[in-house]
Amino acid sequence: MGNAGFSQLDADHVIPFKINRRGTTWQNMTLLCSPCNQKKNASLSLV
Repeated sequence: MGNAGFSQLDADHVIPFKINRRGTTWQNMTLLCSPCNQKKNASLSLV
């Protein structure tokens, strides 16, 4: 989506919490820029 910079990074669940409610683990987390995270929402991949 572009270069949002480090100031706009969000922690994101790889498998969305809505789908996998077992809690938050480091193995299921990644960093996304805020616009990408908002676009991904609760889906499994970036569209």
